[in-house]
Amino acid sequence: MPPRKKAEEKLPAKQEAAALPDQWGGTEGDDGFEGATQEEILIPFVSLTQALSASVEAGLAAVGELFIKSLEMSWPEADFIPVARKHVFCEWIPQDRGGGLVDIFLPDDPKVREAIIANKGETFGLQVDDGKGEKNDLLSTFHLYSLFMPDDEEIIQAIIPFASSKLTPYRTFFNSAQNLKVKTDDGKLRRCPLWSHIWHLGVKDEISKSTGRKFKNFHIHLKENSREQAMLAPEDVRLAQAVEFRKMIMENMVKADTQTVDAEKEEDVI
Repeated sequence: MPPRKKAEEKLPAKQEAAALPDQWGGTEGDDGFEGATQEEILIPFVSLTQALSASVEAGLAAVGELFIKSLEMSWPEADFIPVARKHVFCEWIPQDRGGGLVDIFLPDDPKVREAIIANKGETFGLQVDDGKGEKNDLLSTFHLYSLFMPDDEEIIQAIIPFASSKLTPYRTFFNSAQNLKVKTDDGKLRRCPLWSHIWHLGVKDEISKSTGRKFKNFHIHLKENSREQAMLAPEDVRLAQAVEFRKMIMENMVKADTQTVDAEKEEDVI
C-alpha cells in the first residue's frame, strides 16, 4: 500500500459528550466494548522497514517506512504521544536461520539472568539455547507504548520497539523527555509526565559501523521542534486518551501483539 500523505494541520479536538447517536442506542458508556480483557486488547507494533524486511518483500511497504502489520498500512512519518515504557528482552532466531521472534521476557526472568551471567554481566551480545542445539539472540529492548498518529484523523494504540542500533535514538528521546519541565503555581519546576507532549517519529539513513552498509533508523524530535507547540492543552481530547491508555497498561488490561512484529531480517543488528 502506498504511504499516506500527511494531512494539513488542524486544531486539536475538544472533549465531547460520550453519548451515542440515537440510531446506535444513545446510551452513554455502553458501546459493547466494556469489560474487555487483555486477551482481546492486543497492541500492535510499529516496524521500521529495511531493504530485507518481510513487509517490503511482500510489497506491503517501501523501504524506510513505519509499518503496522495487522493493518497492512505504512507511513513515511508520524506523530506520537508516549504513555508508558517497558524494558524487555526479546529472543530472536538469527537472520541466517530465517529470523523471527520467539518470545519476550522481563529483565528478572531466570532465562535472562542466566544469559547475562554467562555473558560476564554484559547485556550486549546475549545468546540463549533454542533447545535444538542452536543459539538464538536475546536483545535488550525498550517498548514505548504510544498513541500513534500518522495523520490528524487517526489515533492508533501501538508499541514502538527500540533495540540494537535503535537504542541510540531511544536514549536521545528519553533524555530529552525527562528534561521537559514546567513551572508550577508555587514557582517550582516540575518534570512533565511522559504523555504531556507530542513527538514526531521520522526516518533517517545511517551507516552500520560493523558492515558499512546503509540502513534506516528512527529520528525523533518534539512536534514542530517546539516545547510550547508540542505540549498538549488540558482540554485536548488526545491528552485524556493518553491518560486512559496508560491506565489500561498499568492495570494489565492490554498486552503486546507479538504476531504483528515484522520479521527481523533487518540490517540494523550491529
